[in-house]
Amino acid sequence: MPKGKGGAWEIVSCVSFVNLDGKNVHGGELLKMYLGLNWWATQYWRLTFGYGASNLNKDDVLGITNSFMWRIQWIF
Repeated sequence: MPKGKGGAWEIVSCVSFVNLDGKNVHGGELLKMYLGLNWWATQYWRLTFGYGASNLNKDDVLGITNSFMWRIQWIF
């Protein structure tokens, strides 16, 4: 949490993997990666910017999704 007037910076990242194949279900394999930067203006206000990439490999076909996200959050 921010202690001074300039706020506080936070770097966040996440990697996840799930195998969606089963006995009767062939969903493929999903790999998700996320990298974000948060700026806490106060302990109640946060500005977030992030980039995510998702790769779905199903039946030897690779689908790629890129996403950009930003938000302003008020925590009450």
